[in-house]
Amino acid sequence: MLATMVATLLRIPAWALAAGRARWALVFGLALSCGAGCGSGGGIGIPEIPKPTQTSDVFAEDLLHYAELTVLPEDLALLVPFSDLRVRCTLVYDGVELADVGVRLKGGTGSARSLGEKPGFSFKTNEFVKGRSLHGVKKFVLNNAVQDPSFLSEFMAYDLWRRAGVPARRAAHARVRLNGDYLGVYVVAESYEGGFLDRNFADGKGNLYEGAPGVDLTDVDALELDTNKDENDRSDLLALAAVLLATPDDEFTAALEGVLDVEEFLRYWAVEALLDHWDGYASLNVHDASSLSPNNYYAYHDPSTGLFSLLPWGADQCLVRAEASVLAPPHPRALLAQRCFADGTLRARYVDHLRAALASWDPVAIEARLAAAYERIGGSVSEGDQNPSVDFPSFHAAVASLRSFLRTRQATVLTQLGD
Repeated sequence: MLATMVATLLRIPAWALAAGRARWALVFGLALSCGAGCGSGGGIGIPEIPKPTQTSDVFAEDLLHYAELTVLPEDLALLVPFSDLRVRCTLVYDGVELADVGVRLKGGTGSARSLGEKPGFSFKTNEFVKGRSLHGVKKFVLNNAVQDPSFLSEFMAYDLWRRAGVPARRAAHARVRLNGDYLGVYVVAESYEGGFLDRNFADGKGNLYEGAPGVDLTDVDALELDTNKDENDRSDLLALAAVLLATPDDEFTAALEGVLDVEEFLRYWAVEALLDHWDGYASLNVHDASSLSPNNYYAYHDPSTGLFSLLPWGADQCLVRAEASVLAPPHPRALLAQRCFADGTLRARYVDHLRAALASWDPVAIEARLAAAYERIGGSVSEGDQNPSVDFPSFHAAVASLRSFLRTRQATVLTQLGD
């Protein structure tokens, strides 16, 4: 009785009570640690800032990283948005110092910022010193999260893709300073080039293509090739495009399975829909057909299998609309998703992957991950941010919204599927 009353006051969901006393106790503890649930309407308690920790894992997700950048004044002037030019910087990351690291500003049309406006950063440790790495990592980014007031969208989304069996980058959080000035909380995330491909595919030396706004897999010359640039052999992409553009409907599935890991793509797409990643490849629920879609994806061709896989990217604006449909037609320009959706058998397999992905969502584990991340970064958000729109109350509210999505999305989608 007491447990039910407290759970009601703290808005602990029914599944937590039904799962048994141990699970209820865990969720109750998390709710208390986040100021009555990381935004359930209770008082806002500001967490302490974790002390620096030395680690050899650049993307360790269970701690707050510390990054300090030092750039000479004459090089600062060269750091401008949308430039590929890298300049030298000294990087101190979790206590490890590397001189002559290559750095440039990063970000697309919505997220690019100039110095003084919380810019994002892309690092290449071997840009000026051949073979140089940070604990084996040669390329990674610090995303400025200017489009994500919770700072947690990418952190949660890529984990949910991985839980469903889809290869996805790792993401953590870092406190960042540039020439001594505190810039705020950043999302530190790995690149798909290099080690990631070797760990997740039988052959990691294949072609990696980067999608751009409005560029589909059939736009062979427009996709940016990030690996094997000197060879620039796009015959693999030409074969995929030919299947998508020219294969009759009754031959489509068989032809597609010769150039694409179909089950993995359907799994990737299902999670994209579950996360309401409207700015991704299929861009479900985008009503304006003129919008710049598809967007935020990578396509990798594994030479050992001859098959393509799609990799998620840019997940900083998802996990918002809990009622978003997972059964709406894909964006017209995402031809791969369009043709799969139009094929009854492939559409049924997509729905099967929706159910499987939902089954991989462990509510207690998801709740714990969110609560722990809130505790790690909340104090640093409270300290200030170079992005003037960031303050602790807005962060707290954004986390509450994200938490609500994660709590209700499972039931909402099951209802859409008629389960």
